[in-house]
Amino acid sequence: MVVCRVKFTRRKKHFNFASKVLKLPFDTTMRKSFLTLMFLLLAGLHATLHAQSVPTKITYQGILYESGTPFTGTKNFVFTIGTWSETQNNVAITNGRYSVVLGSITPLTVDLFKNSSSLVLQIQANGTNLTPNIDLISAPYAMVSGYATDAGNAQTFGGNSPAHYLDYQNLTNRPKVAFLKDVKLNTADGGASVANTWIQRELNTTEGDGSFVTLSAHRFTLPAGTYTIEASVPAHAVNRHVAKLYNFSDNADVAGGLGTLAFSPSGAQADSKINAVVTLNTSKTFEIRHICAATNVNGLGYNIATTLGTPNIPNSVYTVVKITKLQ
Repeated sequence: MVVCRVKFTRRKKHFNFASKVLKLPFDTTMRKSFLTLMFLLLAGLHATLHAQSVPTKITYQGILYESGTPFTGTKNFVFTIGTWSETQNNVAITNGRYSVVLGSITPLTVDLFKNSSSLVLQIQANGTNLTPNIDLISAPYAMVSGYATDAGNAQTFGGNSPAHYLDYQNLTNRPKVAFLKDVKLNTADGGASVANTWIQRELNTTEGDGSFVTLSAHRFTLPAGTYTIEASVPAHAVNRHVAKLYNFSDNADVAGGLGTLAFSPSGAQADSKINAVVTLNTSKTFEIRHICAATNVNGLGYNIATTLGTPNIPNSVYTVVKITKLQ
């Protein structure tokens, strides 16, 4: 009987098997002496990645004792894993130590490990089968990690090259972004404010991806889904003011904006900012409402027209709403 303790090693990580008892049939050619084998198995994974195949090799090192003495000479070994088998003849052994590279004669394939999770290593020494077989636990299966099975191989993802995904338009389930704006001629002011009264702010222009939002009568309608809604609502010389996101369908406030001060005597301008996350089970219609502490007539309460530049910019922009469709 030959007693063998096996350690399966990949790089610096160790995968320990339980002690195995390998039974070696009586060998009359060796005058009924016992052949004592003690070997350590080191699995060195060498994977070169190609579009069609992933060549792999496993380094196998052992220590061979004969009649209690480290053996020096040559021996013949046959190694078998599943449907794969390889013969290593005249393996040089010095002071009991030898090393072979499994797969150097008959290539190991990724499919061998990819299609089975319960492989064993079978060994023959000089024509004698060693029993029991050695379970392969982890290290050889690391070959499969070098091969992207879902994508076909590690050079493509979903059948596409990495460069394919650098183009934003090729991404699936990407967020959609729309901008709703109050756009007027460059000579038109934003509008007059009315003190202590909620006023619907104007929205008349859609930019970006308008496929998921409908704009009508300064209100916007969104289908079921999850959205982030950000709004910037300007005011001029109205003292304290604040905006809010209002659910027109349900007659309910959704989110209040940042209260701010556009000091009246100095003619200061400031924006009230709204940030909200909204999840809808059904389609809903929204609007932006705004309240100011002071009345500012002549259309100046909601900011002043931009008439700068040579030539003048064609439009003045006031309220801006950014809607991102997440789901």
